[in-house]
Amino acid sequence: MLSWLSVILLFYYLGAIEGVKVNIKVVETHSQIGQGQIGYRATKLKPSRDPGPLCSHPVSKQLLGKCYELEEGEYKYRVCPFQNITQHEVALKWNAYHGILGIWQQWSYDPLYSTFLFAHYTDGDSCTKGVKTVSRVTHLYHVCGKRTHVTSVSEPQTCQYNITLESPLFCHEGFGDVFSALPEDN
Repeated sequence: MLSWLSVILLFYYLGAIEGVKVNIKVVETHSQIGQGQIGYRATKLKPSRDPGPLCSHPVSKQLLGKCYELEEGEYKYRVCPFQNITQHEVALKWNAYHGILGIWQQWSYDPLYSTFLFAHYTDGDSCTKGVKTVSRVTHLYHVCGKRTHVTSVSEPQTCQYNITLESPLFCHEGFGDVFSALPEDN
């Protein structure tokens, strides 16, 4: 199977043989054509703000600077805990989507049990929801597991994503306890 670049070069070469001049125009867009092709370079995504402060159980710091990916359907999701979450369309399209689904903001917690429910990532890229334009939002759920990886992604509402990150770090006693995230008094 020929890549798009091979096809363009073939047409250019054939045009040169026949004496026909072929103009080639490079279209600059927010993304390049198809990830699976040689020379693919994703445009660097620009977050709208810095991540919020980390206020979590001390074991959470082991996740800083690390990212975990899941390819599901036509998309690759990249979760960088306490930083941001991105989505990259892997289909070979001229306008494949590459964007930010959310930037770490804070925990959502259950006040009755003083436990964290999920990590709240806000201020993602713009998204059309009905007649309104809103920012994408993601809820990252933390589940105890044998290895650290993204297990599922869903979009229960337009522009809102639910992602589950599994890790043995979340098995630590007191991980979901709000009080374990508070700094110790000196």
